Amino acid sequence: MGLMNHSMGICKQTMVLHQNNRQLEEQLTVIRRRRIETRMKQQELFQKLKYAEKTNRKIQDLETKTQDKGRETIQNVTCKIIIIQEIFQRLILSSQLNWAEDAHLSNLLLKMMDYSSFS
Repeated sequence: MGLMNHSMGICKQTMVLHQNNRQLEEQLTVIRRRRIETRMKQQELFQKLKYAEKTNRKIQDLETKTQDKGRETIQNVTCKIIIIQEIFQRLILSSQLNWAEDAHLSNLLLKMMDYSSFS
């Protein structure tokens, strides 16, 4: 009887250990599943981050190109305006008009001088 009670106790202990082992294995599979899910989310976030960085670089490149073209356009227009102003001033001076007496011409020439000082 003592031997049977002892073996029954050992059987119960092994059953409890098997049950604990199953629970631990289930917890381990849940943890592994969560790790895989986090890795997948991490990869998705890294891909989104890379895409955002590429987009930002493209936007910055476009902005710099646009600014460069704008500067070139402004320089071209400024040069043309200066040339036109100088031609107009020389035209008035070569026509030997007395521009100081004509209020309209004097205002126009003074305004042109003001504009040429901005460039």
